[in-house]
Amino acid sequence: EGNSIWLLSDCQELCDHLVPHVAAAADTKKFKASVMNSAVELLNKQLRAGGKKKAAGVKQKISDVRVVSIA
Repeated sequence: EGNSIWLLSDCQELCDHLVPHVAAAADTKKFKASVMNSAVELLNKQLRAGGKKKAAGVKQKISDVRVVSIA
C-alpha cells in the first residue's frame, strides 16, 4: 500500500461531504469522528490514484483546504 494521492476531485468530494456538518463543528472547527470516518470511507470507495486515505491524512487535507480558503 503506497502513499495516498489527492486529486482535485478528491478535495471536492471531501468538501461536499463536509458541508452539511460545518454547523456542528462550530467554533472548534473539528468534525466528529463519525464524520471523519465516513469521509475516509467515501474517498476510499472511489480511489483513483495512490494508496488508501487515512483519517490523519483527511484531517490534514481539511486543514490545508481551510488555509487556502482563508488566503
